[in-house]
Amino acid sequence: MSPRDTHTNEDNTRQTSQGRRRFLLGMGALTAALAGCTSDNTDESDAPPANGSENSSTTDDSSTDADTDTDADGFDPASELAYGKWLTAEDEQVLFAYSNLAAIPEDTAQSGLSDPSVDDPLLLYPLVISGVVVGLSRFSLLYAGLAQATTPNASSDSTVNELTVINRTVVAEGTFATDQLDDRLTEPTDQTFGVAHEQTGTIGEYDQYEPVEVPDSIQNAPVVAVTDETVIVSQDTDRLERTIAAGNGTQSRLFETDETVAALLEQAGTGDRVVGQLGVPYEQLAGGENQSIEPNPQFEPRSSEDVVASISFEEGGDSLDSAVALAAPEFDADRQETIESSFGTAATDGSRSVTVDDDRITASGTYDVEQLAEATAHRQRRRNWCHQIH
Repeated sequence: MSPRDTHTNEDNTRQTSQGRRRFLLGMGALTAALAGCTSDNTDESDAPPANGSENSSTTDDSSTDADTDTDADGFDPASELAYGKWLTAEDEQVLFAYSNLAAIPEDTAQSGLSDPSVDDPLLLYPLVISGVVVGLSRFSLLYAGLAQATTPNASSDSTVNELTVINRTVVAEGTFATDQLDDRLTEPTDQTFGVAHEQTGTIGEYDQYEPVEVPDSIQNAPVVAVTDETVIVSQDTDRLERTIAAGNGTQSRLFETDETVAALLEQAGTGDRVVGQLGVPYEQLAGGENQSIEPNPQFEPRSSEDVVASISFEEGGDSLDSAVALAAPEFDADRQETIESSFGTAATDGSRSVTVDDDRITASGTYDVEQLAEATAHRQRRRNWCHQIH
């Protein structure tokens, strides 16, 4: 074997390993994807599919049929979903996301870029959209003095284990040094964007803080509620109080007033990363018309569609499971065909399941991280080759 061939093989192995790590790292935080990703129009049709098959047209290739019948009365999201109790019912449009930071595999817990080289919305939609929502929510936590608490291995007396975002309210659960947070909240520093809060009272067991010193550059400084296990950051006191009331069970939650949402949560709401887009148009999520999200989630829910989607990591981080559930008054034939033919195409053999009904669609699949990384590394090699010949 020539030295050139040896070098090429070593590069290929290294790129596959690096690609796997890039994919995994992106599970921890996708904020970088918002700021730094660019679209790629390169034809990837010759990249090896992650499931080792050129054709994934089978609607259900799992060994057991997926049960899409939901008995909402027997499922309690408030107790069975870690984030369920926080889902307030006041808004007509709801965008929520949940991230179990403690469950993310250890080598994925740093920020990074995730852009797996597959065209599969069953994987990409929950991965990208949950990353968008959770990634941006971390900026809100800076106002509460929690700059380091969501970063693994960082020096901090407080630790965030779970994040739940409901519209513009962020709920951080973990362990918090309340005296230290009081000092950070009440003293304006660069870490808190120069905003100073003062404790104005209590809401139940929470200490309530409101902004009293706000730089001109800050338009909407949030209000904050703190206990030693939970920190809530919200845009106004009313929303803060409603969130606390929902968490305590003294105010209705979304799934208690909407049976469809309850069913979607049961079908696809369990996972380490979860996102719900309920009546929120894609344009609003992307930041306006003619705007887009990168990496491309490959799926845009229509205004009449509600969707809940999740990602679950298997122990060790070698594989992950994805699930998506959609509801609408009716899915036309084209919509059904699009979803049935595109969801789960990169899932491992035997794991893909897509069930299409007139008003409900569910899909699930399992993904091999090493195979996804191999496809990504293949794309990177093609990019490098194209760059060299041009």
